[in-house]
Amino acid sequence: MNREQFKDFVSHLFDLITDLASAEKFINDNDSKFSRRTYTRTLFATIDGTICVLKQIALIENSKNPGLLQDSEIKFLESKRQPTKENVKDTIKIVEKIFIFELLEINGKEWGLFCQSIDMRNEVTHPKNKDKFVIDDDQIQIIRGVGKWYLKLIVQILEAIRLEDVCRV
Repeated sequence: MNREQFKDFVSHLFDLITDLASAEKFINDNDSKFSRRTYTRTLFATIDGTICVLKQIALIENSKNPGLLQDSEIKFLESKRQPTKENVKDTIKIVEKIFIFELLEINGKEWGLFCQSIDMRNEVTHPKNKDKFVIDDDQIQIIRGVGKWYLKLIVQILEAIRLEDVCRV
């Protein structure tokens, strides 16, 4: 991957993170049912988008270093639809393997809250009844905490990858 490709990826990540910051401001300025649903949807769009970018970075790195990844890992990275939890966990683990670092704690408190927030997002985006369309105070606190944790994780991943490593020839 050259510097321009990496800059394009980072620009895309920045756009996603900016969207999430806007949703955060929106909920701070006007905490409502709508702003809570908007924040939740925006958070998970950010998660999906950043995972897509990390998959592309991993595939490019593997193409520069054939044999770095197993066929099953390549197939996973090339797949379009995965459950959110597995998509995040497996993508980050592969990126950690490629760039030789370890950040994601699957058994940590934050990971558990992330898994809970997936269920909350599923309920609000596919409500089975009107009560499921509302995110209560406890739920939004968890979801916003997950947003902060996830953004911190992505920043740590980008720092661990380091531009020089990604752009080596």
